[in-house]
Amino acid sequence: MGAITVSVIHGVLIAGAVVLVAAAVAFEIFCLYALAKTRHPRYLPKWAWAILICVSGLGGFAFLAFGAG
Repeated sequence: MGAITVSVIHGVLIAGAVVLVAAAVAFEIFCLYALAKTRHPRYLPKWAWAILICVSGLGGFAFLAFGAG
């Protein structure tokens, strides 16, 4: 048993970052798909929700909480 090296820690951090980025992209794609399937979103037009989802980190959560209906 050896000590944990810096390269092992670096590899784990890179792998974790890749997983988080992939999950964020998948969530944005899911929200854009849900937006496309929503007939009449609440509070904002579809184009505004699409911009909010793509630009803001919390836009997808805001759409699911307030815009999807």
